Amino acid sequence: MIASDAWYVDSSALVRVYVPDQFSEPLNEMLWRGDNLFLSDLCATEVASSLCRLRSEGILTSEGAKEIHGKLLADIARGVFQRVSLTTEVYRSTESRLLGAVNVKGGVLRASDALHGEVAIHPQAEAAFFVFHDGENDDRDVHVGRVVL
Repeated sequence: MIASDAWYVDSSALVRVYVPDQFSEPLNEMLWRGDNLFLSDLCATEVASSLCRLRSEGILTSEGAKEIHGKLLADIARGVFQRVSLTTEVYRSTESRLLGAVNVKGGVLRASDALHGEVAIHPQAEAAFFVFHDGENDDRDVHVGRVVL
């Protein structure tokens, strides 16, 4: 059974939570309403990669990137986000879903996107909403979607 207030937060949205921009306030208001926020450890690694990109673009310093990543890890350790493990079961289920998909708009999902989707519906999370940034339109466009895989 899917919890109506459970939110799986993708790393692309997490960056907007920890690196303030014009869309951060509405995103923060939406996310911090409850305590049913889920992520996988893959998110922390992807956020680190995004912070490095922002550092290379001159938006963040090395110290700033490390500080932001440290805040995310501290929030995870404090239980602000509930962690869903990327188990062998999740990988095999993701692979099965990818191989069974037909007529996917825009082609095939990237492996990491497919894993995030699978983790969002994992029985440990059973998220009703998936918060993500797809990068198709505005570079800072954040979306909330119902979890449907």
